[in-house]
Amino acid sequence: MQPFFHHLTEPTQSHIPPPHLSIYNASHARKALEDGEAQWCAQLCDHLIALNPNSNNAKLLKADALEKLAEDLITATGRNYYLTVAQELRAESKK
Repeated sequence: MQPFFHHLTEPTQSHIPPPHLSIYNASHARKALEDGEAQWCAQLCDHLIALNPNSNNAKLLKADALEKLAEDLITATGRNYYLTVAQELRAESKK
């Protein structure tokens, strides 16, 4: 399954790692989700999954972010898409 990429909002300053860190990691994505920035969390998880397709932690975190995004959608098709991808990610993480 290809990573789910979509246009996302720019991260807030709180999610930009210090200069000595060259990459984002799961803790940045988790913090974004806790701060209510589910789209930024999903994007970070896309990169984490691309770097390590076997990362169950990133898949589960992205599934949580997609479910949060689905809560705010008005359209049924968009909500269905987010929830279906979240369900697939959860199933993949159990394998």
